[in-house]
Formats: sequence, structure tokens, C-alpha cells
Amino acid sequence: MSPEQILAEADRCVKCGYCLPHCPSYALSADEGESPRGRIALIQALVQGTVDTPRLHQHLDSCLVCRACEAACPSEVRYGQLISAVRSLQNSNKTPGTIHRLGLALLTRAPYKQTMASLAGGYQRLGVASLVGRLGGAAIRRLHRLMPADIRSETWKQVYPATTATIGRVGLFTGCIGRITDRPALLAGIRILNRLGYEVIVPSNQRCCGAMHRHAGDRREAESLARQNQDAFAGHRLDAVLGVASGCSSRLLEYGEEDTPLAAPVMDISNFLFHAPNIDQLKFQPLPKRVAIHTPCSMKTMENGRSAPYQLLRLIPDTDLLELPENGLCCGAAGLYLLTNPDSADTLREDKINGLQQSQAEILITSNTGCALHLAAGIREAEMEVEVLHPMELLARQLSD
Repeated sequence: MSPEQILAEADRCVKCGYCLPHCPSYALSADEGESPRGRIALIQALVQGTVDTPRLHQHLDSCLVCRACEAACPSEVRYGQLISAVRSLQNSNKTPGTIHRLGLALLTRAPYKQTMASLAGGYQRLGVASLVGRLGGAAIRRLHRLMPADIRSETWKQVYPATTATIGRVGLFTGCIGRITDRPALLAGIRILNRLGYEVIVPSNQRCCGAMHRHAGDRREAESLARQNQDAFAGHRLDAVLGVASGCSSRLLEYGEEDTPLAAPVMDISNFLFHAPNIDQLKFQPLPKRVAIHTPCSMKTMENGRSAPYQLLRLIPDTDLLELPENGLCCGAAGLYLLTNPDSADTLREDKINGLQQSQAEILITSNTGCALHLAAGIREAEMEVEVLHPMELLARQLSD
């Protein structure tokens, strides 16, 4: 968005305040500068050149980009596009810090290198994890606490053939850090798709979706990654491109809004399976357990984002499904927010953990990589016996042979 387009979009905000109860940063501070309408006023002042102070930039930088305000806005202001666009303007006037650049590179590039994936797989087995947890700096120790206990490297095939009569072909987007942390969910999704008759293509030249770069205002890198993914999924004659991590799915959907979409319709894997013509033919083993479902902010912005996981998991007999009892605000993961604003992220997580304790659920379901890592860390700190799974993992586990 150009400065003129930013101002035109910002002018659509009537400052009514309906967004305030839905904003996590405002809930933490009760500071108008930490609210959507307050940030929009600051955006207008910055773009018009009337205000430019460190405090202004702090308010803009602290937004989680959960986009909960968009659903509450009667004027339908596209706040997500607005905050990302103004962050691009901010970054055009300053050089990103070394730690910020290295952090993004580590999280979004290293997982595609097999050597790095192998090192991650040996992280716990070689005893390095324990050493890092004791001796690393605050940021390193926090990252260590977020990582799951079982990290394995995976050599991804280009093609996973259907195990029944083939009815279609889909592409699978693995994500960057998700290639390592979401490995069980990705393999579970492939298994279910193959059982339904879908051939699954996993292009080896796909890259990070660019969501974290876009939210950080690194427009150039976000656009470069989008072009690489457009090339990666082109030419395969796909029925759809599926994402397992909802944050990635949401970003892939934005490609079509901003420039060139992928070669096939983008869908979250739960939504795709929800509409699969033969999904009711699968048989699942009963699971007499209480299962709480957490809906990530990124799922709330997608069609059937709330309902699809529920409908799929209802296929498992005897399962007691319930929505995670909490306050409805973001859990605090929000891309890199859980690393850059650890205290605020943990405070936002408290309601989720308290609600989970009250629910007495044995399993927590979520469809977002960052949310899963953040919530699982909180569950471990609370010494709770609750397993955190992606919907695909639970479905594949209960799938009858």
C-alpha cells in the first residue's frame, strides 16, 4: 500500500471503539495507544508527518496482528493490511537489527537445509538441550523451553501416492519451522489424504510463507518468498494447496489479495477434509476422552475456520469435545511475539491455561504451530498432564486400519 492508500484505509476508521474489547494489547495495558483505533490515529499522524516519536513506533511494533478487531469493526477496516503496510514504511527508514535479521533467517531458512534439520533432531539426543537450557541467555533459554521434547528430521518425498483409488492431487505446504515442529501433523495429514484417494505433492523448492516477514514490515522478503512458492506449486495440476499450520494457510490466501495467487486454491487442511466427498467413509476407533479445541486467531479469519476441526473430530466416536474455556483473546504466540514480548505473551496465555485446567480436558487441539508450542510450554510449566495435538494427529491416531 502506498502512503495515500494507507491514509485512505485509515480514514475509514470512525474511532467508535467496538474493537477495544477484542484487542489483546489493549486488554493488557488499557492504553489507547495500544488499541486498534489508537494505532490507526498514530498511523495517520506518522504518514502525514505530524508525529514521529520512539513511543509511537513502540505502539505500532507491539501489535500482535491477531486481526480480532477486523471482525468487530462495523466499517470493515482492513487493519491487518494497514499495520503491515505501515511497518513496511517504518522499516524503509531504519535498518533492521542484527538479532532480528538473524532470528528470522534462523527460523525461516535453516529448516530447509537437511544438515540443520539433522542437527535439530540430535538436539535432545546428544544432551545439547540440557546444556543450552542451563547456560544459554534469556532468549535462548526461552526458545529452548518452547521446543517440543521429540524433534526429528524428515526427508520429505516429492510424491506420496494415494493408497486407495486416486480421486485427486493436492499440494502440501510444510512451512519453515513447521517442517520440524509440525512433522507429526504433516505426516498424519498425508496419511489421511492418501487413504481418501488423494496423491500428495510436496515440492522440494517451497519456502517460508513470509507471514513473519510481512508482519515485521519486511515487504521485499515477503514478496520474494511468495514468488518462490508460486513457482514451487506451479505445473503440478493440483486440485488445492493445503496448509497444516493455520498461520501459513492464512498468509498463502493473502497472495491472491496482494499479487498473484498460487496455481491452485489454498485451503487449510481441516477445511479441505471437511468438504472431501468421501470423508464419511473413513472409520475411526472410539476415544472416550475429553478434548478441548483451541481456535487460533488465524483460523478465525478463514472460511469454516472454527467449524471444520469440530466437524472432523466429531467423526471419532465417544469423544467429549468442547471449546477451550478462556477469554477469547489471542493466546500470545502471534508469530515472533512470544519471543520478542515474552512477559506479555505469557500473561495472555494464562487465561487459556486456567480455562484448560477447569475443563479437565486430557487433550488440547490447536491448528497453529506457534500456538501449539506456546500453549504446550505453559502446560508443562503448570505441571499438567495434557497432550497438545493438531487435529490431523488425533484423526490419524484413531483411524481404523
